[in-house]
Amino acid sequence: MIHFEIFNSSNVNLIIFFSSLKNDTENLPGNIEAVLEKYHRPDKIVLIFPDCDRDTYNLELLKSKEFINNLNRYGPSVNIEAFSFNKLGEFLPIGDLNESSEIELINIRNNIVEHGLSYLAEKNSVIEKSPPGSAFIKPSQDKKTEFIATHRLAQTDTECCFVAFCIISKFKNILDYQKIYIDTSAISHIILSVINLLNRLNDNTDYFPTFESYHSYSGLDCITPKFGQKFLVIISASSSNNMASKIEKLWAGKVNSNEILTLLSFKIAENVLCHLNSKSSSQTATVERFVKRVDEYFTIENSKPKTILIKKIHGKEIRNWPFKSLYNSHSHSCNKPKKPGLVESEVSLNLTELSDGVLENIDEWWSELIDWHIPITTKYIITDKTDPFTTKYIEKIEKKINIKVIDFNEIIDSRFNNTKKAALILLPALGSGDQFISANRDLRLAGHDGIRIFVTFFHLYRSKSSLEIFKKSLLFGPEFAKYKFFAKFSLNVPSRIEKSSWELEKSLYEKEASYQDSDELQRRYEQLSSVQNGVLGKVGINGRDFKKNLSFTRHFAFWDFKYDANEVAPEAVYFTVSSVLQSARDDFENDFENSLESSPHQQALLSPENFVRFNDPLLQSCLWRAAKSSELDYSSDENLSDDFVSILERLSRAIDKERGEAFSDLLLGIALRKITLSVKALKRLEKIIEEISHDKMSREIQAILKIFKIECTHS
Repeated sequence: MIHFEIFNSSNVNLIIFFSSLKNDTENLPGNIEAVLEKYHRPDKIVLIFPDCDRDTYNLELLKSKEFINNLNRYGPSVNIEAFSFNKLGEFLPIGDLNESSEIELINIRNNIVEHGLSYLAEKNSVIEKSPPGSAFIKPSQDKKTEFIATHRLAQTDTECCFVAFCIISKFKNILDYQKIYIDTSAISHIILSVINLLNRLNDNTDYFPTFESYHSYSGLDCITPKFGQKFLVIISASSSNNMASKIEKLWAGKVNSNEILTLLSFKIAENVLCHLNSKSSSQTATVERFVKRVDEYFTIENSKPKTILIKKIHGKEIRNWPFKSLYNSHSHSCNKPKKPGLVESEVSLNLTELSDGVLENIDEWWSELIDWHIPITTKYIITDKTDPFTTKYIEKIEKKINIKVIDFNEIIDSRFNNTKKAALILLPALGSGDQFISANRDLRLAGHDGIRIFVTFFHLYRSKSSLEIFKKSLLFGPEFAKYKFFAKFSLNVPSRIEKSSWELEKSLYEKEASYQDSDELQRRYEQLSSVQNGVLGKVGINGRDFKKNLSFTRHFAFWDFKYDANEVAPEAVYFTVSSVLQSARDDFENDFENSLESSPHQQALLSPENFVRFNDPLLQSCLWRAAKSSELDYSSDENLSDDFVSILERLSRAIDKERGEAFSDLLLGIALRKITLSVKALKRLEKIIEEISHDKMSREIQAILKIFKIECTHS
């Protein structure tokens, strides 16, 4: 199934599309529950499925208590509607919706088609943007800084089925046509899905039209359709719809405009399935080079990877975080759940370990908010009643304002009666912001029409783009009412899809038995498995002395304050490094040359030189653990791979000294496939390891070398 939200004015509809119900009825209740857990409470849930599965829905699913209970998890305030669709792409209402007019059904369907395709286009990164200073040369020979890669629109069976449904809905009856021309074989999988879906919807009647690619502009003149032959033309994408106009003129009398469909376009037109918003202009004076889109699949000419040196400019965001007051406290945690019972987070905050200076800053800031930004007419404060940290702040505001305290879980059942009184929503620490967005939606559904002020003391936001999306979804209320958001301290941290280094490390220990040769590695595994306390300063492995944290000195470029290196909490350093790297990725638009964000045709790598420039063992460990795997993939460049091995070679000669403490930790990064080297470089590294004197090796280093040999040795 695929699922997405549609925002209509102040209402939110959650759309769930099924490609098939028959083959997965046993798992559907659980799948529905898993989907609904990902979203905040909508106003309406809309289910869509092929009409050939109508009996399965009516006779099996609607009689399943588990399915019905899971579907109604949001309670009676959320309406549920269901539609099937037939071979003409028409919506057929189920249940109480039978009285809907034909026009209403068409409007509902078209709205879902438009938003669903836009969702897939964004999810699957259909719009490829050229890096600053370059532009694409398209098959039409137009020069644009954006390219629509339609072949990426549908990447799963269900996504293909949804796009097929959208295409079917655009034509009167595709079954009348026995020939389909397409501009590229790259969308063959979509056409095959159209044919498969039509056969299912047409009682499995054999419908197998032929389809043929005319190879975009280069092959258009080589195709000559026969007169009297009924055929359709499906164009993958066009920035300006010029191809459709050219085909209509070239094949005049053989094809009508309503038989030509462009799937994606930057230009609105009647026969465009989905209009995408372009975010850049055509060729500009800043374009210095051009990249061709070549061959049948419009692939791009790749450039060599660029290497990025981390500089002070990448650390400007950390000034908004109180590192000076917290660097020596246990307030920063790694690989620890935010709350007991939750899954561990790469980074989280321990509010019970805040310094007196930070608490004083929060107290002063809170007083200013009450005096200047929170209306005296505020009637409600929404918070987590079980969180003791907020108690004194609530008591302070209660002294000035007569206010009612409501828990987040109580919002939907509260009666606000369309009041215009303001509501204050308070959380001491905020991550993605989901709890605020959920509260915002629940307040609207519960009838709160007043101003809303969202406040947090600490905000760990995951990339600038995520922060912008969060603010847009949070701050604009109905009729363009502007809500308010305040955060005392904020820090940009990674938005990670892959597992953290500690999760990968634990999985490796589970896989390999060699770690059991070392009592310390055994304890390391137990610590990574029992996550309630986090890493307890052991961000990485100290090969010289496993019982000690990795060494750190007095001259950290990103901390512009004096500190005692012996008192530094390693987690605070990891927070800093991970934030600096994320800021380096976020600078793609404004400073491409210094950006750690990869482009469609150029990979961005963390230069091996960073491990020399930031040569404290703790920093070397933080660099590879906070980076993305793609940023440490040197396998395509022998020189970069060799540079990294040279760094390891120098460290290997000092494994019994402070400067070589991170050697085993970096080897672990290679064994975990976080750091990737060329085969030639790996063979050189193996020889270097063989030359290390065993007298210098602890049992822990020997255990890690065994793991490394098993995971990385090349014959």
